Amino acid sequence: MQLPDRLKPWAEWLAWFDPALWPSLADLLPRLGALLGPVIDSQAGGAPEPDGLGDLQRRGPYERLLASEWLLADALPDEFLRRAAAGEHLFLAPRQRPRQATRQMLVLFDAGPTQWGAPRLVHLALMILLARRARAAGGELLWGTLQAPGQVAPMDNAQALRQMLAARTEVAVQPSHWQAWRSWLDAREPFAQCWGVGVRLAGETLPFSHRLRVQRTLDGQGMGVCIEGRPPRQVVLPLPDAAASQRLLTGQFGTRPVTRRLPGQSWRVALTFAPVISAQGTRVALQLLDEPGALVFQLPPVGSDKPPRAHRHCWPRRLKPVACAFFGKQLTAILSDAATLTFWHMPRFDGIEVPARETFQMPVGTATQLPFVRLGRRDRRVYCLDRQHRLVYWQPTAAPARRLHAEASGVLGLAQVGQASLAYVRQQSGQLFLEVLHDEDFYRQGSALGVGRDATQVLFAGSPGPRCGFVPCAVYHGRGSTGTWQVHDRADDPRHQHAVNLARGYQAIGLLHDAAGGRFSLVLMSTSRQSFFLYQDQQVEPLFTCTAPSAHYSFCAVSGMLAVLTRQRELLVFAVRERLMRLQVLCTDDVTRGARHD
Repeated sequence: MQLPDRLKPWAEWLAWFDPALWPSLADLLPRLGALLGPVIDSQAGGAPEPDGLGDLQRRGPYERLLASEWLLADALPDEFLRRAAAGEHLFLAPRQRPRQATRQMLVLFDAGPTQWGAPRLVHLALMILLARRARAAGGELLWGTLQAPGQVAPMDNAQALRQMLAARTEVAVQPSHWQAWRSWLDAREPFAQCWGVGVRLAGETLPFSHRLRVQRTLDGQGMGVCIEGRPPRQVVLPLPDAAASQRLLTGQFGTRPVTRRLPGQSWRVALTFAPVISAQGTRVALQLLDEPGALVFQLPPVGSDKPPRAHRHCWPRRLKPVACAFFGKQLTAILSDAATLTFWHMPRFDGIEVPARETFQMPVGTATQLPFVRLGRRDRRVYCLDRQHRLVYWQPTAAPARRLHAEASGVLGLAQVGQASLAYVRQQSGQLFLEVLHDEDFYRQGSALGVGRDATQVLFAGSPGPRCGFVPCAVYHGRGSTGTWQVHDRADDPRHQHAVNLARGYQAIGLLHDAAGGRFSLVLMSTSRQSFFLYQDQQVEPLFTCTAPSAHYSFCAVSGMLAVLTRQRELLVFAVRERLMRLQVLCTDDVTRGARHD
């Protein structure tokens, strides 16, 4: 994509951005640049410095009087006095050299609550504009926040922009901040330009050469930017669209990742098992095709250009997986053969005989794995939902003959909903009940959801932190595409529900809930199994489209990560909350750099 002519002055900095974001910046940079005025060179600053002798003058201090005039005072005192009264004496005049300020420019941002959200987009554009001004003046731009006196950094790469965006604080600017910055600036050479950016700067004592006031317009549809002066200059800037704003504010303005082929050994993954996602959202596991085990990908940090790392974890060849899940960073599994169950990577859980089908029914002859959650800090339990909707658990401290415990029957769904909590919905006598278990002594909280004789599926909303109390959930009533989703998202009234009838062509696969805003979102998949969407406020927002239909998918209610394995063995991991593709990798060959055998 070619850079538009109006953005070419900032081509060096816009190379850091995804071309999809250029239209949003095209509305900010030119208009804000026109407000700032032309690029100027470094300014003079401080008192002039003497630079030798420059001329003779009729006025001046008598310590610079010419020596010949003092000879006249000795020889002809009356003439000396007459010339003094008439202003005819000659004085040496030193040449004055302007004292140049440093070619560095400084911008200080108010990072407090009044500048959160849309004003930070103006800060980002201003950083680019001032970096170009500093470059034109032969210097560099330093930036800092008013809440962190004395801490400045150069604006020389994309990471500096991310650091500026991440430097927001809940603390407003205090008098102590102004004092500390004043002391710091007084101890340094004056800057060519010193910019202050915020809402209330006019009454402060810092030696700003420019003061920029940034605040939302009264109608909330734009940003008012004003340069204080006589007269003040101002402009109203439009806000970028919501998706572009979110990417810019979260520092995700780089090019989206593309599908990778990583050098290494050829390990293929199976298309018959769904991906497994860790609750932290940092790891995704796929089952291997040619070996008994799994391939675990560790996602690179957000904004990092480093390739993802993958490790192979192998279990004994005679065993088949019944259920897989992460416990922290460790991949764990329940494995079985014809006679025993093995708890892989679970200390204190020894192998046991396969339970009778009347108490625990495993999948036979299919590639389906059972929902599986580990819970508890000291006396951990392993919860598993079998094929007959029976929820059972094991405890390592129980006697071998009594290790299997029945938790509930008629369970529609089970999921981890917090770092130390699980939730399930069960049917009993035609009614639905939501149960939440916490690892503090397995504390239980229950809620009645109402009638549910025709309920067939349930989705849970989780959160990255600890859960407490009610867990929002969505229950599907009916079968096929003619049913209705009922979303229960009110802790004060669990029976209250929002009815959602999806249009043909969509299938709900996950639930997100914004506790602060009180809004829910359904993660959707198209019936072609290639496109994924987000349903919110009766609007459908596209997320991404795969190059091939998905073979399996998984959505993690805790981290909000969606992992899709396509029929071409391409793995895509998407952060739904951030609207960000975290990983795209082909798992046909050359998939990893290292391996680990367990």
